[in-house]
Amino acid sequence: MHEESSDPDTARTQLKKPESRRVTQERYPKVKAILVRVGVDQAYGDNGKRRGSAIAKLASDDLLVFYAGMRSITPPRKLQYALVGLFVIQGVVPAIEVPPERRHENAHTRWTEISENDVVVRGKPGLSGRFNRSIPIGEWRDNAYRVCRDLEESWGGLTVKNGYIQRSVVPPAFIDAEKFYVWFRQQGITLTPRNN
Repeated sequence: MHEESSDPDTARTQLKKPESRRVTQERYPKVKAILVRVGVDQAYGDNGKRRGSAIAKLASDDLLVFYAGMRSITPPRKLQYALVGLFVIQGVVPAIEVPPERRHENAHTRWTEISENDVVVRGKPGLSGRFNRSIPIGEWRDNAYRVCRDLEESWGGLTVKNGYIQRSVVPPAFIDAEKFYVWFRQQGITLTPRNN
């Protein structure tokens, strides 16, 4: 697992996959989940050959979890890293295969020339979306922003050294994504199926 030095105001990360193909209130899936820093709508895009190669391998009912670095507009303007959305994945498709009538839904499909390397991830309606409130997850420690130790332990760990969540070449995965999903369901979050 590799750490990079980067601007402390930016970050990206990844999580791991559900084996169960039914997601219900009562049953928690075994999860492959990736943690990424982006805006949240019903579709997410990334380069499926490089940074997003693990994302390109996600399947139906896997999780894609989103976080953001946010700074208060009022003093002391402290930076906060927080979870902001989650997809229970409906599907992952090459961006070049997205039909023209749906290309407005994702930045990776609105370009004049769509890259054959890009993929688009769609979340299942009703199980995916932006959170009604952010869930703080990060702290400044050991000269970088990292997931708080107690949260990382509650989630069963991440595939990055010491909870590192600043910009990374490969987004981190949850070691025990099922444990993360159980934790998430206990947070009382309402999902909104739209972007900001």
